[in-house]
Amino acid sequence: MTTVTSAAAAAPSSSWTCKFSPPSLQSLTYAVIVHGSCCILGAIPLGTLLYHVRRSSSPRLPSCQIVGIIVGTSAALIVPAMQSYIEDQAPNERVRWIGPFLSSTFGFTTFFKSINAGFGQFPDGADVNLPTWLCWFVTFPEPEFAKGKMCRSSKEFFWERVRFFVYKILALFVLLTILSIIHNEQAQSESNHSNNHHHYQILQWPLPVHTLGFLHIWLIYLYASFCLDFSSLINIITSGGRMRPNPGFRNPLLASRHLTETWGTRWNLPVQLLLKRTVYVPARMVGFGTSMSAILTFLVSGLLHEYNFSIHNSLAYDPYKAMVFFMLMGVVMLFEKWAWENLFPSRVKNFVDRSVPSAVTAVVLTMSVSATFEHFFIQSWLKSGFLGAVEQLIPHLECTIA
Repeated sequence: MTTVTSAAAAAPSSSWTCKFSPPSLQSLTYAVIVHGSCCILGAIPLGTLLYHVRRSSSPRLPSCQIVGIIVGTSAALIVPAMQSYIEDQAPNERVRWIGPFLSSTFGFTTFFKSINAGFGQFPDGADVNLPTWLCWFVTFPEPEFAKGKMCRSSKEFFWERVRFFVYKILALFVLLTILSIIHNEQAQSESNHSNNHHHYQILQWPLPVHTLGFLHIWLIYLYASFCLDFSSLINIITSGGRMRPNPGFRNPLLASRHLTETWGTRWNLPVQLLLKRTVYVPARMVGFGTSMSAILTFLVSGLLHEYNFSIHNSLAYDPYKAMVFFMLMGVVMLFEKWAWENLFPSRVKNFVDRSVPSAVTAVVLTMSVSATFEHFFIQSWLKSGFLGAVEQLIPHLECTIA
């Protein structure tokens, strides 16, 4: 007892200091330049080429399909070839991650849309003229079409998007501040442990992996949603309101009641649309059932993320982990659907669907996959500089132990 008390008395005092960290203008400029260069130097010329190929030959001819495959593959391959150059243009080390992230997004979206162009898998009316075609081919999220025409944005729609964009920034401010405390505390704890020093800790024990995974899922969601909302607003402004982008997310972490709903109608809808059009619908057309088509879609999603991770998480890329994560999500989603339909009585299902708030079910669902997400998905992001890069773009409080 005396020894413990003495050690506690001898422990050095410490305190937390927090300072406001504004977004870096240089880092924001770098992100905009990378994104703009991918559009102007890559997507627009390739989209123009594919438009004229479709116009000059029958869309059903193999030549049109072959050109789509070649163009899409070339776009995907040029990104890793240019990765070192893109990273070298970063204004500082912390934001280097952003360049490969944005360019890999260009790589996979152009690949899928080139395939869609070659095989005629695009919205009715997207090829009515070259400007409309480029709006569809270049933008991400892509514009909505109805009755063969591109939908326009109303003022109400635009300001609603602005409002949600501001909400995402505020949520990221809070979450980045919390994660700053957690990660700095963990780093300090590891340092003190390695130096065999005693140190007072706010977090007396490591956060459970489920809790960290839960916070990191929110970080991925808010960051991806922030990027898609920013892109949507820029596209609305530059088009003069002549296009209305599809939504990026539909509140998956607060409104989902089932994993099928999360993955099917709420999570990362622009990517989901590409996968549905390129994988799920063709699989159904050739005779696969809904379950097998869903598994094939998750398989291709895993391959897509392996491509992305190998580029923007190259410092800590661990092959096949993304593939395992998405295959597990596909299997878990199908099992959940089967269990819900066959194991639960109607009164339980009615109670959950009608009486339990969706925020409660969404939190339970997120926590149920958070450990898997933490192990298979997010670690290579964190080790490659994702958190530091986001902190360069979003205002937050930087908290450190003094």
